[in-house]
Amino acid sequence: MMSMSELNTNMETNKEQLYMELYKKQSKLAWYASERASATLHKAWEKCYALALMAAPLPECEANINELFYARDKRIKRIFPESVNIAYACSEQFAPFCGVSVFSLIANSDKCKNYDILIMHAGNLSELNKKHLCALAAGKPNISIRIINCAQAYIVKECRLRSYFSAEVYFRCLLMTEFFAEYDRFVYLDSDTIINTDISALYNRNISGKSIAAVSDLCMQYLVNSGANLVLNGTLLSYKYYISRFLSLDNSSQYFNSGVMLMDTGKIRTEGLCSKVFAMLQSGDYYCFEQCVLNKVFKNSVERISQIWNVQDITNVYGNCNDHISENTLSHLKWCIPRYKIMHYIGPDKPWYKPDAESSRVFTAYAYGTVWFRTIIYASLADRAEEFLQHYHGRPG
Repeated sequence: MMSMSELNTNMETNKEQLYMELYKKQSKLAWYASERASATLHKAWEKCYALALMAAPLPECEANINELFYARDKRIKRIFPESVNIAYACSEQFAPFCGVSVFSLIANSDKCKNYDILIMHAGNLSELNKKHLCALAAGKPNISIRIINCAQAYIVKECRLRSYFSAEVYFRCLLMTEFFAEYDRFVYLDSDTIINTDISALYNRNISGKSIAAVSDLCMQYLVNSGANLVLNGTLLSYKYYISRFLSLDNSSQYFNSGVMLMDTGKIRTEGLCSKVFAMLQSGDYYCFEQCVLNKVFKNSVERISQIWNVQDITNVYGNCNDHISENTLSHLKWCIPRYKIMHYIGPDKPWYKPDAESSRVFTAYAYGTVWFRTIIYASLADRAEEFLQHYHGRPG
C-alpha cells in the first residue's frame, strides 16, 4: 500500500497536469454554470466528482446488481436466517465514500458470521457504481450486498428539504417501516464512516430495552455551549432554546448523532412510533431534519454508548473547543481517536478533500484498496485547484 509520503509526493508531482486536465473538462458539463449547483459544499463536491469521473473513469465491472425497489405494500426478504444487518443511505456523488466504508466494514468482518448489507438510494445511483458496490461481496458467501431503490418512497416526495440536504437523510427512518418488517434490528451507518472493528460487536449489544443506541452529538454540545444561533422559519433562535423548546431536551448532552445507530426496529414498529416519526418529518421544520425528529421521539428510549463507536473529531470542525466542550468529554474524545471502532467524519472538512492530510490517513488507507481511489484523488485535486475555483461558474477558458 502507498505510504502517506509517497501519496503526497505523487500528488504534488502530478497536480499541475491534473489541474489543466480537469479544467479543460469542466466546460463539457452542461449544468456546470447552474446557480443551484454551486450553492453548497455538497453541490460543489458534485462538480468535482463529475470532473474526476471524466479524468479518471471507473473501470468496467461484471458483477451482478442485486437491486430491489422500495414499496409501501411490499416486504424485503432476508438473505440469511441469522445475520448482522447493516444499512447505508447513498447518493451517486457519495458512492465512492460509501464504498470505502463498506470495504472497511468487510475488511474487519468475521468469516463465521453472516452480514446483510443494504444500500439505499433515491434513484440516482449509476449502474456502474451499483456493480462496484455489489462486487465488494464477491467471493464472500457470508456477505450479501443489495441495493434498495427508494425513489418512490413517499418520504422522498412529501418531506421538506433544504438546499444543503439531500433526500438520503431520511432513509434511515425507512428502516422502521413494514418494507423491512422481517428485520428486528439494524446498524445504520452514514457513508462518511470508517469501521475498524467487527460491526457485530455493536449489532449484538444489549441496549437495555431501549429503541436506539447512539453516541452524543458533539457538534450540538459545542453550538449550545458557545451561545450560537440558528434561523428557523425566519426566526433567530439560540441552539439552547431550540433543543429545549422544539426537541424537549433538558441539555445538549442528551442530543445524539444519528450517523451511527443501533436500531431496534422491531420494538419501534410494535410501539407504533414509525407513524409518529413520519408525521413529525412532514409537519415540522427542524435544524437537522430526521436527526432532530429522532432525538425528540426517542429522547427517553436511547441507550448512550461510548464515543469510541462514533468518533466525531470536533476539533476538525471548530478548532479549539476547550471553552465550549467539557474537559471530561474532550479528554475522552482524545482517548477514543487512536482507539476508534468507528470514525465518523462529521462537518464539511471531509477526508476526501485532503486525502494526504494526517487526519485523513485512516480513510485514505482503506480507500486505496478500492476501485474509487483514483477518482477520489482526482476529485480532491479538482477541489483544491486555484484555477478550478477561479472559474467556478464554468466560464470557458
